[in-house]
Amino acid sequence: MSGKILGIGLVGLTQIGVYVVTAGALRIWVAAQASGGDWSSTFQIFTLGKLAFFLVYFVLGYFLFTSLFAAVEAKWGRVDVLFNNAGAAAPATPTDELDLEVWRRVIDTNLTGVFLCAQAAFRVMKAQQPQGGRIINNGSIASVTPRPNLAAYTASKHGVSGLTKTLSLEGRRY
Repeated sequence: MSGKILGIGLVGLTQIGVYVVTAGALRIWVAAQASGGDWSSTFQIFTLGKLAFFLVYFVLGYFLFTSLFAAVEAKWGRVDVLFNNAGAAAPATPTDELDLEVWRRVIDTNLTGVFLCAQAAFRVMKAQQPQGGRIINNGSIASVTPRPNLAAYTASKHGVSGLTKTLSLEGRRY
């Protein structure tokens, strides 16, 4: 699981993790981008007596995601499911007034971060034996129903939708 502590939020990620573990998963990895939130609820996963790996990360970047998945692969030998959740928004701003740096921050978090995480997971899933896995990219209603004054957020979530469809097509044979 990967996610920023906004949108679905830490509690939501924890509840999903608890559900996955309760449903019979033997291993769960939670990586969350730190934003100064309360991490105590995440440790509910550990109280279920299952093997878990919790990691907090602070920056987005190619080498970070590559090393995160290398750590999981080294610990457990495979990755079967990625729940990819990222969410950064900007204050509602008319498109003609949107600052380029704000645009880049939202796109980098919501689209580039999701891409880098999915790419790293895809590489592991393709190389492992048996091959395969599931990548779930959590998007937003904004990917199908845009709202005014949220150009960067809407564009990023449209991009996540397109990326998910492309990954599905490319991953079918694995």
